[in-house]
Amino acid sequence: KAKAESMLKDLDSPDEREVMRWYYMSFNGRQPFTWDDVAIRMSYTKRWILKLHGNAIMHLAEKKSSP
Repeated sequence: KAKAESMLKDLDSPDEREVMRWYYMSFNGRQPFTWDDVAIRMSYTKRWILKLHGNAIMHLAEKKSSP
């Protein structure tokens, strides 16, 4: 969990960080949150949440590959 948090600090967008935390690091009882759950909690559409997630993945990959 500490490594994941460290990676998320590399994201410039607070929304991208929040999407990643809700989807990968938070649980609804014993189940992980769904994309619909994340959208409701962040007050965005599911489509926008998926866009933010894609951007976050792209930005993390860029940070990892840069010297």
